[in-house]
Amino acid sequence: MTDAPHKPPAQRSKVRIKDVALEAGVSVGTVSHYLNGRFVSEERSRRIRKAIDDLGFTSNLLARGMRRQSSSVIGLCVPFTIFSNFSQLVNALEERVSDANYELMQVLSRQDPGKEFRRIRKLVDFRVDGLLLVPSLEPQDMLDHLHKSGVPTVILNRLMPDEHRFDQVALDHEKIMYEVAREFIRRGHRHLLFFVHWPALIVTQLRIEGLRRAIRDSGEDVRFEVLACGAHEHQFDAQFGAALDAGPRPTGIILSNSRIAAWTLKSLRRRGIDYPASMSVLTLDNPDWADVVVPGISHVAQPSDEISARAWQLLSERIEGSAKPPQRILVDAEIRYLDF
Repeated sequence: MTDAPHKPPAQRSKVRIKDVALEAGVSVGTVSHYLNGRFVSEERSRRIRKAIDDLGFTSNLLARGMRRQSSSVIGLCVPFTIFSNFSQLVNALEERVSDANYELMQVLSRQDPGKEFRRIRKLVDFRVDGLLLVPSLEPQDMLDHLHKSGVPTVILNRLMPDEHRFDQVALDHEKIMYEVAREFIRRGHRHLLFFVHWPALIVTQLRIEGLRRAIRDSGEDVRFEVLACGAHEHQFDAQFGAALDAGPRPTGIILSNSRIAAWTLKSLRRRGIDYPASMSVLTLDNPDWADVVVPGISHVAQPSDEISARAWQLLSERIEGSAKPPQRILVDAEIRYLDF
C-alpha cells in the first residue's frame, strides 16, 4: 500500500466505500462494519481511519467528524427503548440536542457490557462532541475508557454512587421506592411482592433499600419478596402463578418497569383476579397506557423533561470546556395512585 496524495476537492465527492477499503487493505464489508459501529479490530480501524483521512471520504457525517476532530454529533447509549422511561427520555433528549443544532446518534447496549463497550468505543472513534449514557450492569471498563478519551459525558438515570469522574443526573430511586412502600403500608398492605428484571442493577438495589427502610420506619410486621422474572412473558406468568400459589397471596405488587406491568395485568386477568379490589398494583415506570386501561394502574411519572434539561445543561458546559467538579443531581418524581 502506497501513500497517495490527497484528492482535490472536485474528486473527493466521488470517493466510495470500496476506495476506502482498497486503500486500507480491507474488505468493503469491514469498512461498512466500521462506519456502522460494529466491531472491527484496532489495527483495521486504524487503517480505515487513515484511508478516510487520505482519500477525503465525505459520504458519511461521522467520517467528516473524524477528520475535523469534531462532529456536531452527540452520542446516546441506553440499554433498551422498549421500556417507557427510556423511550420518553430518548425523545426528550433528542429534542434538546436538535434545538442546540446537534445531531443525536443512538446506540443500544441491551444490558450487555461487552456490546456497550464496543459501541461506545466506536462513538469515541467517530469524535462525537459529547455522550449521554444510561450504563449497563457492569460499565466499569467502559467508563475507564471514556475517562481516558476525554469525551464530555453525563451519566443518566442510574446513579453510580462510587463513580466521581462524570456528571450524573438520575431519579432518586431509593426515595421514590420509600414513598411508594410507605403508602402501601399506610393502606394496610402487609405482604408485598416486587418484580424485577435485574436484581444486581444499582437501581434495583437502591429500590430494595428504600423498601426495607420504609418497613423499618413503619414499625409494622411487613413481609416482602423480590422476584427476578425471566425475559419472556410465559416465564413470568409461571413465576407469578407459583408466587400466588405458594402461600398467603401478596396484597400489593410493585413492578420495576412497564413491560412487567403489562405482563402482570394479563396474568391477573387470566386468573380472574381483580385489581385493585383484590390486589394493589403499581409500576415504577410510566407506561403510556397507565391511565387508559380500566382500572388505571398506579405508576411513577418519569420526569423526562427535567432529566433531559439538566443533563443537557451539564453536557453543554463540559463541551464548552467547563472544569468545575462533577455534579450529581437527584431528581424527584410524582407518584400517581390510580384506583389504588
